[in-house]
Amino acid sequence: MTLVFGQFTAKFNAFAAGEREPQAFRDDVDHFVLWFIYLFVARFVVVYIANTCISLAAIRTTRAIRVRFLESTLRQEVWHFDKESNGSISSQVTTSKSLSALCTER
Repeated sequence: MTLVFGQFTAKFNAFAAGEREPQAFRDDVDHFVLWFIYLFVARFVVVYIANTCISLAAIRTTRAIRVRFLESTLRQEVWHFDKESNGSISSQVTTSKSLSALCTER
């Protein structure tokens, strides 16, 4: 991109100094405009593909986390959910995990 901008600037400078004719300058401008269009279309395609890949990776990671969460929830003993505590299953599992992490850190 820097090369295209640099060459484009050189053509402007040559025209401003009177070294280029107006028609040749217009031809150069048309040529560089096409280069800019191609570069921006290519950049759009690359960014679109990168965003799609990142989104797919995030979806797969989220799915894997949810599956592991469901598996760990289903492996809990029934009494764990029957005891009197406030909150949903997810908050109970999160609290249990946080408490067990605190106990192992000490």
